[in-house]
Amino acid sequence: MTAYSKMGYRRVSATRLLIFHLAFAVISNCVNPVTPALFLELGMPDYMFGVAFAAMAGASFLFSPFWGKMCRRIGSTKVFALGILLHAVAQSFFSISVTQTGIVVWRMLAGVACSASTISTMSYLMDVTEEENRYRFMLYHSAIATIGCAVGYSIGGMIGTFSIMLVFRLQVTAMLVSFAAICFTLRDPERPGTPAEQPGKGKEKAGTLRLSSLIFLTAVFLSSFATTAYDNAYNYYVKAALNLPNYYNGLIRAGIGVIALVVDFTVGLWMIRKTNSRKTIIPVLILCAVTSGMVPFIKNVSFYIMGNFIFYAFNSLYVPMQQALVTDEGASGDSGTIAGLFTSFLFGGKVLGALFAGFIYSMGNKLPFFMASGFFLLSAAFAVINYRQTCRKNKDTGSFISKYRERRGY
Repeated sequence: MTAYSKMGYRRVSATRLLIFHLAFAVISNCVNPVTPALFLELGMPDYMFGVAFAAMAGASFLFSPFWGKMCRRIGSTKVFALGILLHAVAQSFFSISVTQTGIVVWRMLAGVACSASTISTMSYLMDVTEEENRYRFMLYHSAIATIGCAVGYSIGGMIGTFSIMLVFRLQVTAMLVSFAAICFTLRDPERPGTPAEQPGKGKEKAGTLRLSSLIFLTAVFLSSFATTAYDNAYNYYVKAALNLPNYYNGLIRAGIGVIALVVDFTVGLWMIRKTNSRKTIIPVLILCAVTSGMVPFIKNVSFYIMGNFIFYAFNSLYVPMQQALVTDEGASGDSGTIAGLFTSFLFGGKVLGALFAGFIYSMGNKLPFFMASGFFLLSAAFAVINYRQTCRKNKDTGSFISKYRERRGY
């Protein structure tokens, strides 16, 4: 029995991978709460925050298919380690950049690195987990990213109160340590045969799911666009409009992370285990639309923060559902390519969402929140189409007529 087929080995490898995934999430997010302050110190225009994020997300969008193929060629572990190393290099130069061009260039390299880490961790989990446990591990993957983001924001916000450059130095050092630890403690599982090696497996699936997969990925793109537009506007709004200090933003993010964690491991886990995620994700996206559209109307700072807590609680639910559903699209077994395609659409939404929020923020600091609400509704509409497509393909719409026809043998 190979290492790939031994369940005990897979659990150990998955656990180690998730630990490194958590470490990377914390490390990579610790500079985010101080980035607006850095741009303000450099005298950058308001739209620069959106442009910088869009540069990073754009590079991730372009390189996601490449990293998906590299996961299959050299292994997910090597891609993960290489991504962290590239991220350390990018952050080193970003911290000393003083021009818009320099910032965009090094944000792009960070985006290349970020996509490598995101795709490799998803691909690794898809390879080492059994089908019945895959949804659960994808939930862990998403929840850990949320936890890491919150912890990273909290740490970076606190340290950034004393020194912005110290945050960057600690981040780069931690990334180099993580790179070395991954190289010495994590390895890839043995892979099963590819679809090309198994004629008749995956070929039919790829053909029948082509249109439904496109609709699903469009919903991913739209929800990513909405979340990023909201997130970027929120980060800048807290600093520029509300004039809250860096550590305050970090504390808010920490609170959001705790709430998202509780929601993911209670409501989220129940939804993934007990409901049809393709159907359940629809009301979740609608709730995201409603809350994101209502938050800008709140004038009181305390209630504004509470409104954001509610939005991010709903927002944390749809991401693990999408990651779980992408494993269904990946029935053919090419986990790297599938993860690359999903991540490409995800970061495509981040690119346009960040640019959109950055530019319309200067026209009105509440506009990005309203537009995010509209794009969440569009995402919900595509999710409805995708659910109906899947029902038709499975010949199980749940309607009285379909059940009657099935009993009659039509």
